[in-house]
Amino acid sequence: MPALVRLQPTELDWDAPHLPRSRQYGEGYFGAEDGLAEAEHVFLRGNDLPQRWRALPPQAQFTLAETGFGSGMNLLAAARLWQQVAPVDARLHFISSELHPMHSADLERVHRHWPPLAKLAARLRAAYPPMVPGWHRFHLDAQISVTLIFAEVESALAGLCPTLAGELWDHQNWGPNWGPNWGVDAWFLDGFAPARNPAMWRESVFALMRRLSRPGASAATFSCAGAVRRGLQKWGFATEKVAGFGRKRQMLRARFDPAAAVDLADWQRIQAGQNTVCWHLSSTRAPEYQQVAIVGGGIAGCATAMALARRGIAVSLFEAGELAGGASGNPQAALHARLSAAGGMLRDFGLHALNYALRFYAEYLESPEQGVLCGLIQLPRSAADLAQMGRIAERFRHAPELVRRLDAAALSALAGLKIGSGGLYFPGGGWVCGPRFCRALLHRSGARLIEHTAVTAIAADSDRYILRSDRLELGTFDAVVLCNAMQARALSQASWLPLRPIRGQLSRLRDCPETGGLRTVLCRDNYLCPAVAGAQTVGATYAIDSDSTAVTRADYRANMRGVQALLGLPQPLNHSSPDLSTEHPPEMGDRAAIRATAPDYLPLVGALPDKPLFLQEFAAWRKNLKQPIARAHGGYAGLYANLGHGSHGFVYAPLCAELLAAQLAGEPPPLAAEMQRALHPARFLVRALARNGPLSVA
Repeated sequence: MPALVRLQPTELDWDAPHLPRSRQYGEGYFGAEDGLAEAEHVFLRGNDLPQRWRALPPQAQFTLAETGFGSGMNLLAAARLWQQVAPVDARLHFISSELHPMHSADLERVHRHWPPLAKLAARLRAAYPPMVPGWHRFHLDAQISVTLIFAEVESALAGLCPTLAGELWDHQNWGPNWGPNWGVDAWFLDGFAPARNPAMWRESVFALMRRLSRPGASAATFSCAGAVRRGLQKWGFATEKVAGFGRKRQMLRARFDPAAAVDLADWQRIQAGQNTVCWHLSSTRAPEYQQVAIVGGGIAGCATAMALARRGIAVSLFEAGELAGGASGNPQAALHARLSAAGGMLRDFGLHALNYALRFYAEYLESPEQGVLCGLIQLPRSAADLAQMGRIAERFRHAPELVRRLDAAALSALAGLKIGSGGLYFPGGGWVCGPRFCRALLHRSGARLIEHTAVTAIAADSDRYILRSDRLELGTFDAVVLCNAMQARALSQASWLPLRPIRGQLSRLRDCPETGGLRTVLCRDNYLCPAVAGAQTVGATYAIDSDSTAVTRADYRANMRGVQALLGLPQPLNHSSPDLSTEHPPEMGDRAAIRATAPDYLPLVGALPDKPLFLQEFAAWRKNLKQPIARAHGGYAGLYANLGHGSHGFVYAPLCAELLAAQLAGEPPPLAAEMQRALHPARFLVRALARNGPLSVA
């Protein structure tokens, strides 16, 4: 995966207190007369949105795509109209790209001039992501989801395409085997003028618009430039000039006609060298799932239940023991993912997951007993590690609300304890009490909880699934999501998954004078949380391929040495050790649990493939992996996985749940297609074919 671009925030001049002008492009973001009225005229009425939204049926979905986020004015105007006229249970998906984002303070300066939008604008600024390249999903309310992509428009639109095959998409039969289950209904083409920002209006952008549009999709833009008009027409959009806003005499409207002829050679020229692989897609369009079963009641299962509840999908969650009784039973789980100065698929996924998780917990944490976003400090292992932290801080220099590098004195003041070196500070980090948070989240989702019930078999019944526990039938469902970590391999459909167990033991410190004043989470090889009711959590050991949950003195001592290293103490803590000679740990003692991970340490998220059928369908790849196979996998329709989060479950699970819910509901994804492929369970089958060998977990 190519490294994420380095963002350059927009540089602004101000024609008036509320009228920003881009220095990069020498143009204002909206007209001086009335920016809100201009957005309503050009984009809302230009796409006939008032009439179209009033006519939507109940539970409809509508997707808007924009080619320049700017100040968020168009989003706010569209969201207000949606709230006024759309059915209360309909869902709006707003997708926008921006290469030069505004700072939040600049957004506030613009927004304060538009009192009618004040409430929505405040929600936008609260959810506005840090200036980190890539994809950012957030929710303005229960019915409006936003995917804001900090990248060039062409890169953003290409990431929305599940595959960039050389063949033209057959829009006459919309939703082919290798196309997405959603499409853009209306376009806001709001880049700076073609003469000032030609990259925004490249032919490849119009070709991608065709690729992503539903039949009959509309488009509107202030620009009547010949290049814009010809580009739209060439790629299947019938255009018309209509009255513009204010002093601008004309603007352009367009309507997509899938029957319009397009030169295949032009499409293949534009897509030359792009990935044509589509093995990660389902061979059928996503049906409207009404009843979904989730197997597994840890953070992955509970987050998935909440994400599905946002879509109005009824959920039944089955847990073999007590809710959050396994690896998610940590009384204090640190919210942390290691960043990188250079990127790479694993680190970039961790970055996206951390960004989403911090917004997720800021929204759903209801009390200090469930967790506290108290900040998190990451300390270096060595001088080389400290230098690497400097490079990380430089990479994210425009996102101090995500991470910043501080010296020992500043970190000591934040932590409330003496810190011996500089390190990285994550202001939005903190800890979560797994059992309490999971139970509160599941209650909020409205899901039906069935505890102490192990799902031992899943049987297909026509287009539905029957769940069984031993010989007892548990119910019939439209779809099933496996969130049960290593236990998933006990089910026949998932027995081949290359999951590996990781044993982790955490320790509890009580009334420890050396650590009791801690105010933030500290982490290095271990982590240490602030005290709650006099007890602190130290975590956790990491023993891969071990599935024992027996508590050991050796791991207790390893955790104490970890605290010693974190705080630079001359000797390990002489804390009174719990009696670890008994079979079960005492109330305030250690706890061991098993996490599941994949060989590449990325989660497994997506439709579960039928292994024998997949290997048969793509057998040609044993000889030549580059051979294009323009088809999707006809595997298990309605059977999904959200597994393999390893030691980062509380950070990875919320974004994975959002991705999975979008796939089930046939919505725009929160991650680019390449990253979706990197998470898909079938990736291991592709690798086995490439090696022309057996599947391996090594």
